[in-house]
Amino acid sequence: MSIVSQVTGVSQSDILSSARYRQICIAKQLYAHFLRNRFKLKLKDISGIMKCHYATVLHSTNLIENLIWANDKLIIGYINEIDTCLRNLDGLNFVRKIKVNVPIDCDMEGLKLALIEKFGCSIEFVYE
Repeated sequence: MSIVSQVTGVSQSDILSSARYRQICIAKQLYAHFLRNRFKLKLKDISGIMKCHYATVLHSTNLIENLIWANDKLIIGYINEIDTCLRNLDGLNFVRKIKVNVPIDCDMEGLKLALIEKFGCSIEFVYE
Protein backbone atom coordinates (compact mmCIF):
# COMPACT_ATOMS: atom_id res chain seq x y z
CA MET A 1 0.00 0.00 0.00
CA SER A 2 2.84 2.39 0.75
CA ILE A 3 4.19 2.03 -2.79
CA VAL A 4 0.78 2.71 -4.35
CA SER A 5 0.46 5.69 -2.00
CA GLN A 6 3.86 7.11 -2.98
CA VAL A 7 3.37 6.58 -6.71
CA THR A 8 -0.16 8.02 -6.89
CA GLY A 9 0.27 10.73 -4.25
CA VAL A 10 -2.76 9.46 -2.31
CA SER A 11 -2.30 8.84 1.41
CA GLN A 12 -2.68 5.34 2.81
CA SER A 13 -5.56 6.48 4.99
CA ASP A 14 -7.36 7.81 1.88
CA ILE A 15 -6.84 4.49 0.09
CA LEU A 16 -8.67 2.75 2.94
CA SER A 17 -11.28 5.49 3.34
CA SER A 18 -14.71 5.68 1.76
CA ALA A 19 -13.75 8.80 -0.22
CA ARG A 20 -14.66 8.68 -3.91
CA TYR A 21 -12.56 11.41 -5.51
CA ARG A 22 -11.12 10.33 -8.86
CA GLN A 23 -7.46 10.16 -7.79
CA ILE A 24 -8.35 8.27 -4.62
CA CYS A 25 -10.48 5.79 -6.58
CA ILE A 26 -7.60 5.18 -9.01
CA ALA A 27 -5.25 4.48 -6.09
CA LYS A 28 -7.78 2.10 -4.51
CA GLN A 29 -8.26 0.27 -7.82
CA LEU A 30 -4.51 -0.04 -8.37
CA TYR A 31 -4.07 -1.36 -4.83
CA ALA A 32 -6.78 -3.98 -5.39
CA HIS A 33 -5.25 -4.87 -8.77
CA PHE A 34 -1.82 -5.54 -7.28
CA LEU A 35 -3.18 -7.47 -4.31
CA ARG A 36 -5.15 -9.68 -6.71
CA ASN A 37 -2.69 -10.10 -9.57
CA ARG A 38 0.75 -9.74 -8.03
CA PHE A 39 0.14 -11.22 -4.60
CA LYS A 40 -2.61 -13.66 -5.68
CA LEU A 41 -4.96 -12.83 -2.81
CA LYS A 42 -8.58 -13.92 -2.95
CA LEU A 43 -11.34 -11.35 -3.44
CA LYS A 44 -12.63 -12.06 0.06
CA ASP A 45 -9.20 -11.40 1.59
CA ILE A 46 -8.74 -8.18 -0.38
CA SER A 47 -12.21 -6.96 0.61
CA GLY A 48 -11.26 -7.58 4.25
CA ILE A 49 -8.04 -5.60 3.86
CA MET A 50 -9.73 -2.73 2.04
CA LYS A 51 -12.92 -2.85 4.13
CA CYS A 52 -15.23 -3.05 1.13
CA HIS A 53 -17.49 -5.57 -0.58
CA TYR A 54 -15.82 -8.27 -2.67
CA ALA A 55 -17.84 -7.12 -5.71
CA THR A 56 -16.16 -3.72 -5.41
CA VAL A 57 -12.77 -5.44 -5.51
CA LEU A 58 -13.82 -7.46 -8.57
CA HIS A 59 -15.02 -4.28 -10.29
CA SER A 60 -11.75 -2.49 -9.43
CA THR A 61 -9.54 -5.26 -10.79
CA ASN A 62 -11.64 -5.59 -13.95
CA LEU A 63 -11.58 -1.84 -14.50
CA ILE A 64 -7.77 -1.70 -14.27
CA GLU A 65 -7.49 -4.66 -16.67
CA ASN A 66 -9.79 -2.86 -19.13
CA LEU A 67 -7.76 0.35 -18.85
CA ILE A 68 -4.55 -1.61 -19.49
CA TRP A 69 -6.17 -3.24 -22.52
CA ALA A 70 -7.31 0.22 -23.73
CA ASN A 71 -3.70 1.41 -23.36
CA ASP A 72 -4.52 4.16 -20.83
CA LYS A 73 -1.23 6.04 -20.41
CA LEU A 74 -1.86 7.18 -16.83
CA ILE A 75 -2.73 3.70 -15.54
CA ILE A 76 0.08 2.00 -17.46
CA GLY A 77 2.54 4.59 -16.11
CA TYR A 78 1.38 3.93 -12.54
CA ILE A 79 1.56 0.15 -13.02
CA ASN A 80 5.06 0.30 -14.50
CA GLU A 81 6.29 2.48 -11.65
CA ILE A 82 4.68 0.30 -8.97
CA ASP A 83 6.05 -2.84 -10.66
CA THR A 84 9.54 -1.36 -10.68
CA CYS A 85 9.32 -0.57 -6.96
CA LEU A 86 8.07 -4.08 -6.17
CA ARG A 87 10.84 -5.68 -8.24
CA ASN A 88 13.40 -3.59 -6.36
CA LEU A 89 11.94 -4.78 -3.05
CA ASP A 90 12.10 -8.40 -4.24
CA GLY A 91 15.86 -8.04 -4.64
CA LEU A 92 16.42 -6.97 -1.04
CA ASN A 93 17.33 -9.46 1.62
CA PHE A 94 14.94 -9.00 4.48
CA VAL A 95 16.04 -10.14 7.89
CA ARG A 96 13.55 -12.58 9.31
CA LYS A 97 13.95 -13.65 12.89
CA ILE A 98 12.33 -16.92 13.77
CA LYS A 99 12.69 -18.55 17.14
CA VAL A 100 12.47 -22.32 16.85
CA ASN A 101 12.93 -24.87 19.60
CA VAL A 102 14.66 -27.92 18.16
CA PRO A 103 15.94 -31.07 19.81
CA ILE A 104 19.67 -31.35 20.51
CA ASP A 105 20.09 -34.18 17.97
CA CYS A 106 18.36 -32.25 15.14
CA ASP A 107 19.99 -32.22 11.70
CA MET A 108 20.85 -28.50 11.70
CA GLU A 109 22.18 -28.48 8.13
CA GLY A 110 18.99 -30.13 6.88
CA LEU A 111 16.90 -27.62 8.81
CA LYS A 112 18.96 -24.74 7.42
CA LEU A 113 18.52 -25.96 3.82
CA ALA A 114 14.77 -26.41 4.35
CA LEU A 115 14.45 -22.87 5.73
CA ILE A 116 16.50 -21.40 2.87
CA GLU A 117 14.26 -23.17 0.37
CA LYS A 118 11.12 -22.00 2.16
CA PHE A 119 12.07 -18.35 2.66
CA GLY A 120 14.54 -17.83 -0.19
CA CYS A 121 17.09 -15.95 1.88
CA SER A 122 20.20 -16.65 3.87
CA ILE A 123 19.77 -18.18 7.30
CA GLU A 124 21.85 -17.52 10.37
CA PHE A 125 21.42 -19.58 13.49
CA VAL A 126 21.78 -17.91 16.85
CA TYR A 127 22.24 -20.24 19.76
CA GLU A 128 20.92 -19.19 23.15
